[in-house]
Amino acid sequence: MSEVKEQYTLEEFVFRDIRIIDKPRANSYKDVVKNALEQGNDPVAKVLEYQRIMKKVYDQAKPDAERWEIALESYMYYPCFRSDKSKEESIKTEYQIESGCIICKEDNFSVRITADTLTGPSEIIDPARELGLLDHEAIKEFCSVAYTIGNVCPVMKNPGGGSDTCWGKLGKYHDTSKHIIFDGTKKYKGWDNDINNRTPDNMFAVFPENLSGRKIVDKLMLNDYYDEDYNLILTHEPQYYAVPGKEEIFINFVRLVTSLIIKRGIRIYNALPPEMKA
Repeated sequence: MSEVKEQYTLEEFVFRDIRIIDKPRANSYKDVVKNALEQGNDPVAKVLEYQRIMKKVYDQAKPDAERWEIALESYMYYPCFRSDKSKEESIKTEYQIESGCIICKEDNFSVRITADTLTGPSEIIDPARELGLLDHEAIKEFCSVAYTIGNVCPVMKNPGGGSDTCWGKLGKYHDTSKHIIFDGTKKYKGWDNDINNRTPDNMFAVFPENLSGRKIVDKLMLNDYYDEDYNLILTHEPQYYAVPGKEEIFINFVRLVTSLIIKRGIRIYNALPPEMKA
């Protein structure tokens, strides 16, 4: 793991690039990524280069950045995963980082929790390229936060394919209706052994207890994607807004997505223990 700083400023915590860890092992794939990304300043070029390295050089055989040290550490700062002396002594659940995952342990039960990027950068970059907007400031601003703690989250399954946006995944795999209760991870005894065997139907239900969809949204601090009645504020995919001749509509949409990532990052920062804030 990377060195954990005792205190963080708001800007440092929210905007830190999860792809550039402090001390990667020399000549490791993380070291290759760090060296490549530190060569330039264009956020769009950095995203494209990171994707090229992971896909072309390492053939997607290595864990993506949402399972690297900075991201994993950020999950452990969520109140729902944090060790807290104020919790009741009867609660035996413990969480720890192990081999690129969070391990949830409770009595004789354990389950491996993976992670996912909430809105994949390609979902924004591809239509931006089609519209000739890759050099637009709004696209650069999105790419500058695409790999920050506000855009990554613990999940039980990365669904792959289809919509790779936060609201797309929440709309398809998560239900915030008042009467919906998600089964806790204790129901799935084999899940700590093979993540590939899982289905994404309850990908955000990463807790051992049965919880409502709304409670899970609160625990994972996904509230910024919903209104006060837990209705998703976004329902259309990026291509819907990418209309030739109406580029400003797409730009305004991208700015909204960027703001949602930043707001969630701030929400996570605000949940830190006071002693961790500079």
